Amino acid sequence: MEKLEASVVIEHIGSDKSGNQTDSQDEGLSQKSECRRSTQEKLVKINVPLPNLNHQQIDTGATHLLILADTSGSMSGNPITQVKSALKDILDGALDQPSMVTNLILFNNEACTVNLDRTNYLSQVEKIKSGGGTNFSAAFEHVGNEMRKVRKKTDKKIEKTVIVFLTDGVDARLYGTKTVEQKWFQSLMASLENSAGRSSITIHAVGFSKEHHYEFLKKLTEQGTGEGMFRYCEPGDGPTVLRDKLQELFDFVLSNATSSMNMMVSIPGTNQILEGGTAKNSAIYTGEITKDEESGKSELGVDLWMLISDPDSTNLSVALEMTIMNKQGKPEKTFVPCEVTTTQRQIVRAEEKVVWNLKVLQRNSDVLLADIGKAICEKNVKENLSSRVDRLQDRLSQVPLFRKEFDKELREILKGHLDDIKKKIDQMRNVLAEFARGNTQSVQMLARAHDMRYQAKFSKSRRQRILDKRVAKNMPHLQSAQAQLDQIQLDREEIQRMSRSSTDFFVCTLSLNNIKDILLDSDKDDAIGFGLAVRRQEHVLDAPTLVELHSISGTLVSRCAMLDALEYKINCEGQLRAHGGFDFSQPLGVTTIGQSREPINAWLPLYCTKQHWERVKVLLKPSLGYFCTLDPLGYDFQQMDVMFMILGSMVGELSDTKSNDQQLKMIFCFLRTCQACVQEFSLENKLTEAVRLFLTSPEDRFKHKLPNLYTMIGYVLSLPANTITQILDGEENLRKFWLAMVTECLRRAASRNLREINSNISHGLIDLILHGKKEKDLLEKSPALTELLKLMLTESNNKDLPLTKVFDPREGLTIDDSRTKKYDEKLDQALEVWAQAELDIIRNKNQASKVNAARKAVEKWQHEGREGVVVDPTAETESGVDDPCSLTQSKLQHLAMMLQIFSNQAKPTVQSFLGCMAFIEMWLGQSLDTNEMDKNDGLPPEKWIMMAKEAVKRVYSCANDQLKRFLNADKDNEEDTLVVQGSVNDEVSLASNSEENQTAGCNQSKDIGQGQNVNEDNDDVDDDNDGESGDESDDLNEDMDDYYLASKPRKIVKDVKKHISLPVILILIEPDLDVMQLTRLLMCQIILCHSNSKARAAVSSKQYIDFALKVDYKEELRKLDSHLIKMREEAIKDVMESVQNMRANYCMLHTPSMWSFIGYLMCTYKERGQGFSDLVSTIVDDNCQETYPLLSDKVRVMFLGKYNDHAVLAKGNVWIPDAKLSKKFATALGEEVWNDIEISVRSCVQLHVYRESDIPNRHGHCNSNPYIPNELRKKLGMPLL
Repeated sequence: MEKLEASVVIEHIGSDKSGNQTDSQDEGLSQKSECRRSTQEKLVKINVPLPNLNHQQIDTGATHLLILADTSGSMSGNPITQVKSALKDILDGALDQPSMVTNLILFNNEACTVNLDRTNYLSQVEKIKSGGGTNFSAAFEHVGNEMRKVRKKTDKKIEKTVIVFLTDGVDARLYGTKTVEQKWFQSLMASLENSAGRSSITIHAVGFSKEHHYEFLKKLTEQGTGEGMFRYCEPGDGPTVLRDKLQELFDFVLSNATSSMNMMVSIPGTNQILEGGTAKNSAIYTGEITKDEESGKSELGVDLWMLISDPDSTNLSVALEMTIMNKQGKPEKTFVPCEVTTTQRQIVRAEEKVVWNLKVLQRNSDVLLADIGKAICEKNVKENLSSRVDRLQDRLSQVPLFRKEFDKELREILKGHLDDIKKKIDQMRNVLAEFARGNTQSVQMLARAHDMRYQAKFSKSRRQRILDKRVAKNMPHLQSAQAQLDQIQLDREEIQRMSRSSTDFFVCTLSLNNIKDILLDSDKDDAIGFGLAVRRQEHVLDAPTLVELHSISGTLVSRCAMLDALEYKINCEGQLRAHGGFDFSQPLGVTTIGQSREPINAWLPLYCTKQHWERVKVLLKPSLGYFCTLDPLGYDFQQMDVMFMILGSMVGELSDTKSNDQQLKMIFCFLRTCQACVQEFSLENKLTEAVRLFLTSPEDRFKHKLPNLYTMIGYVLSLPANTITQILDGEENLRKFWLAMVTECLRRAASRNLREINSNISHGLIDLILHGKKEKDLLEKSPALTELLKLMLTESNNKDLPLTKVFDPREGLTIDDSRTKKYDEKLDQALEVWAQAELDIIRNKNQASKVNAARKAVEKWQHEGREGVVVDPTAETESGVDDPCSLTQSKLQHLAMMLQIFSNQAKPTVQSFLGCMAFIEMWLGQSLDTNEMDKNDGLPPEKWIMMAKEAVKRVYSCANDQLKRFLNADKDNEEDTLVVQGSVNDEVSLASNSEENQTAGCNQSKDIGQGQNVNEDNDDVDDDNDGESGDESDDLNEDMDDYYLASKPRKIVKDVKKHISLPVILILIEPDLDVMQLTRLLMCQIILCHSNSKARAAVSSKQYIDFALKVDYKEELRKLDSHLIKMREEAIKDVMESVQNMRANYCMLHTPSMWSFIGYLMCTYKERGQGFSDLVSTIVDDNCQETYPLLSDKVRVMFLGKYNDHAVLAKGNVWIPDAKLSKKFATALGEEVWNDIEISVRSCVQLHVYRESDIPNRHGHCNSNPYIPNELRKKLGMPLL
C-alpha cells in the first residue's frame, strides 16, 4: 500500500493592536474557556490525497436501506398522501445507487416487502392503501427476515444497515409500561444484530401527528450501533415538507454510504479539539471524498476547530479508517496513520476578520441550537440558555455589514451568514418561549425540539452548501487569474493595424471604447462582450442551462463598463432591482439598457481576435460563475454548457424577416467563441459523445441528461467540422437528429400541461385521439392533413369539446340494487351444508346428494351476483369497434386542439426549428471554418452573411410552400397577409420590428430557451416536474381556454414570423413520412410519458417508441387501443366482484344462522380485503338503525378468523383493531360485549414464537409460558409484571 500523506493548514486570527479580544468565544464551552483570547481558536483544514489504493481498502461497502412505512388505518388521508409522495422521490434516487440495496416494507397488523425496481416503483407506491392496526413487532421481525434474505442473495458486502421508520401511531402492546418497552428493545437489538452480522445498524425515525409515540421513537433511534436521527412532521404540513425531510435523511445516508471515510485526529498536551461544544484531545470525523474534475485524483478533506494554547506544540496525529489484511489473511478495519508532511499557518487578513467572526458565531449557534434541543427533550432547561441566546443576538447585531472596504461579493457573503444565524435565533427563542408557557407535555413541541437538535447538520441551504464548495475550489484559480493577465504580451502593432470595420463593430455602447482602446489603454481585466437579460432560480446551480433567457441583446458592452453600471444600480436601487437575484417574484432586474432600449442584466465575453481571446479565456470562468450564481467564485464545469445553450437560442431566433447583418455577425462571433472554448478547455470528446448518444439513446434526450434542448444545437455547431460531419453524415442521420429533437421538444411541452393529471385523464385524452366522439364522419373530400392544418389555423367549432376527458373504464356500468339487497332464507340452508362440507364436518356419504345440491345452489347464487352488473350499450367505448387508424372530423378536432396547446408551450418553439435547421444545413454543407474570421479581424466574411440569409429564406420558403399546398391556397391570390395563431402581445412585439431594431440587431422575443420555475431540492431539479415560471398556466383546462380565446384569425403585416405547425416541420424533415399517423402516435406517447420519470420507466421496460427509427405507426396505435380494451374488461370484473361482496355482506348481516354466516364468509372472502372493510364499516356505522341477529358472535368470528376451532377467514389469523376502531365497536356492540370479544382476540395473539423445544429463554419465556403484556394481564386478571 502506498504511503499516506496529509497536509495541514491552520487558519487563525490575530489580536488587534489594542490587545482587545474579538467576539469569537465558543458558546458551548465552560466559563474558563470562554475567557480565553480568540487568538487561541484555530480553523484546521486537513487534506489527505488518496493514491491508487486497492478498491477494498477504501471501499465503504454496500448500505442496506430499509424503509418501514406505517399503513395502518390512522394513516389515512394526509399522512398516507405525504408518505407516498415522499417515497416516490426517495426511491427514485435510491434505486439508482450501485452501493445501496433498498427495501420498502409496509406494516399494519402484519408486514410485507414491496417488490420494487426502476420500472414499477411508481405504480407500486401508488397502490399503497391504509387500513388495519399498528404492530411494531411484526414490522421489525420482518426487518430481521429481510436482512437475512438480502445477505444471502446479494454479492455485495453489506457494511451498513440503515432503517428509516415512519409512523403516526402507537403500538398498544408496547405503550404504557417501561419494563415491557425495555424488554422489547432488548429483544429487538438481539434479533437485528443477529441478522446484521458485522454490519453497523442505524435507525432513523419520522413521526406524524400529535398522537405518535414520541418517547418510544426517540428511544428507538438510540438502539443501533450509532445514534440515529428523529424527524417530525407537523399535522398541517404538506407533502413537500415530509419529502424534504426524508430527502435530507437520504442525502445524509447516501453521503455516508458512498463518498466518505472516517478520519481520527489527535493532538497532545493542552491543545484541544472543539467538537459540539466540548473540548477534547482526539475526535473522529467523517470526511467527504472528492474527485478533482481535471486531474481525476481523489482526496479526503476535513475541517475542524481547535483551541491551541501552546503554539509550539501543534503536532497533529491523523489516521484514516481502512480495510487491510490481518495476519490470518482476513480483511480487517483499522485506522492507518498518515504522515503530516506539511503544516502551513495562515493569518486571516484584516478585511476577512468579519467573515471569520461570523463563521465562529455560526458554529456557536449550531452548538447552542443542539444544547437547547437536548435540554428541552430532557426537561432540564436552565436560565443560562436564554442569556446565551441574548448574548449571541447582541454579538450578531455588532457585525458590520457596510464598510467602504467591503465589495459587493463580500457583502453578499456576510448577509448570507447573518440571515442563517438570525433564523436559528428566532427558532431558539420560539421554542424556549413555548417551554416557558408550560407546554412541556406537548408531544408536538417535544418532537420539534428534538428535530431541531439535528438541524445543525442541515442548517445551510442547499445552494449555500454548493457555493461554499465551489468557492473553496475556485479560489486558487481566481488568485492566479490576475497573474495570468499580467503575463499576457500584446502585439501593439498588430492591434493598431486592425481594420476600420472591426473597430466600428466591436465598440462598447456604454463607454464608447472600441476593441483597440480596451486592449491597449483599458484595465487588463477588461474585455468586449454582449449583454443579455436573464432570470435565475436556485436550481440553476444543478442545471445551469435552465437559466431563463429573457432576451439576447445586440448591444456590445465591455466588462468594466458593465460592472460600473451594476455597481451604480445596486447603490441606487439595491441588488434585486439590479440583477434580480434568485427571486422570481420580483420584476426583471435591469442593470442597464441597450441601443434599442432592451433590458440588460448579464454579460458574456466574445472571442473577437486571438489577442483578445488570451484575455477572455482567463475571465471566462469567473464570468460564467457570476452569470449563473451571482458569485464569480461560483463557477462549475457544467456552466460551460451555458455558452452552447445561448448559441442555440441565438440561431433559433433566425427567420426570413429578421435575419439582419448585425444579428448574423453576432451569431458568427459567438460561434467563434464557443468553438474556441471547445478547443481551449478540451470539450470535444464530451460534446461528441453527447451528440452520438442523442442520436441513438432516447433516455439521453431526457431532461435529466439534457436540461435545455438548445444546448444540443450549440454542441452541433461548436464541434470541429470533420467531427460533426462524421456523426451527422448523410440525410438519414440528419433526419434522425431532427425527429429526435422535435419529438422530445413536444414531449417536454406536454409535461408543462399534464404534470398534475392522473392516469384516467391520460387514457381519456388518448381515447379522444384514437376514437374522437364516436362520429362516423369519415373524411372523403380532402386529405386528413389538410383538415388538420385548417383546424389549427382557423376558428373552428371546438368550443363545445370537453376540456379534459376522463377515461372511465366503468362508464356505462350500473349496479342493480335489487340484487345487492336480496336475501333468501332457503339459500341459508344450502350455505350451512356447504360450509360444513368445506370444513370436513359432514363426512357421511349418505349426505353426498345433499352436499352436491348445496354446492350447485352456492354456484348459482354466485353467478346471479355477477349478473347484478348492467352494461349500457349506448355508453360503451368505441375500443374494439372503431378502427383507431381511421380518421374522422372529431378525431382531427381533438388532435388539432391538443397539438396547438402543446406547441404553444414548446421550448424551443416550433418555429425556431426552421432557423436551426437552416443554419446547421448551411454550416455543415459549406464546411465553413471560423479560423477564417481571424484573417478578417474577428468579423465573418460578407459571403457567410449572404449564405446564412439565403439558407434561412430557403427553408422558410419550403415551409410556406408546404403550408399553402396542403391548404389548397390559390396561387394567384398570394397577398401580403396571412392568418396566424398568436396572442395580442405577439402581434405588437413582432410587428414592431423597426428599422432601429434591425440596425442594432436586438432580439426582443421573450422567454428564449426559458428555464423552469421549480422549488429547491426537488432533487435534484424535480424529475417529474418540468414547471415553468409563475405566470404560466399550470393545468390543461386553462391552456385550452387560452386556445379558444386565441383561435380567432387575425391579419398581420407580412414581416411577421409565419405560423408554422408541427406537421409542416415533420414534412420538411422527411416528405415521405405518414405525418398524420406519426402525429397521432406521438401525441399518445407524450401523454403517457409526459414526465421524465414515466419516460425513463418506459425506456427501461422497452415500451418507449424512438421516432428517430422506422416505426409502424398504425400497429402501435392498435396496441394502445388494445390496452384500453383490457382496462375495460378488468373494470367489469372489479365491478362484478364488488357487487358480489355487497350482496354477500347484506346476507351475512341478516342471516339468523351462524353456519350460514360462515358459509357466506368463506365463499366470499379469503382474506380481510376491501369488501371485508365495507362489512366492518356497515357494522360500526353510527347512522345505521338496523338490528342484526347474532351480531356479537359474527364480529367475534371476523376478528378471530376461526369458528369452533375451524379456520374460516385469513387462514385463522386474528385481527387486532386499533384504538379508534375499538371505540366504534364498543359503541356498536356495547362496552361489556366488546371487552369480552377483545379479551378473546388478544388471548389468541402470539407475540413471539419461541423455540420448538419449549426450553425457556433468558427471560424465562417459552411457547407454554409466553410473554403477556400488562395491558392484557389487566383484562385477564393476571398479576402484573
